[in-house]
Amino acid sequence: MALPSEQETDGFYDDMTIKSKIDSFRLRRKLKRDKPHIWRVPSVNAVYIQNYKVGTRSLRLAISKFLYEQETKNTVEDLGAEVVEALDKKYSHFMHLENMRSKWPEAFVFAFVRNPLSRLYSCYTNKITDAKRQGIKNQFQSFGIDFDISFDDFVRFVADVPDALSDRHFRSQSWFVSVQGDIITDYLGKLENFEHDWGELRDRFGFPALAHKNSSSRRTEDFRKHYNPETYQLALERYRVDIEMLGYEDAV
Repeated sequence: MALPSEQETDGFYDDMTIKSKIDSFRLRRKLKRDKPHIWRVPSVNAVYIQNYKVGTRSLRLAISKFLYEQETKNTVEDLGAEVVEALDKKYSHFMHLENMRSKWPEAFVFAFVRNPLSRLYSCYTNKITDAKRQGIKNQFQSFGIDFDISFDDFVRFVADVPDALSDRHFRSQSWFVSVQGDIITDYLGKLENFEHDWGELRDRFGFPALAHKNSSSRRTEDFRKHYNPETYQLALERYRVDIEMLGYEDAV
């Protein structure tokens, strides 16, 4: 995906303070080097592309458990965070999708996606509402977003951010699973059918059951009620490519 030029993005953060502009410059430089987070499971020649706000913690834990048991030949009920992080460092990579396919041409590649408008609301509740309540660091501070932002204003902000400057949690999901408009995965599961779709991968590879980390009633809540007509349309346009490419035309 082509990145915007400096001229195209220079005005994006004009309303920020000097400190915030310095932070945003660093963030923009980091984002331009951003690559998808890819887990390889060598024993079954499978590759998982980690998408965000799409059951990520449950999927990371299940894959880590499988890797750990394959490596140690021991069965475990659960893994500590430090073990998951160690396995992440050992088995995951940050690379462009074209390079991934060249490096492992025979690998079975899978990822999970979610209704983009539901994902955006989940991003807000988790990274803004929940983070504020729990006293967690503001992950979006470098974007000039504070914890008091309303969902409507959050949608307006995200609608104006190009993918090249977006945080992974609200970046278009097509960025994670496609190259030049073509989906490159062999299997694309959906959060809306999480148990069924993961079950198909379990049957194929022998993966463990999902642990349902961060499970919440919000997953089945009707996200539409949190949008007004203006922000709903803004979100539709912001994620138009995702909606069409990932098959959510009838769900928005």
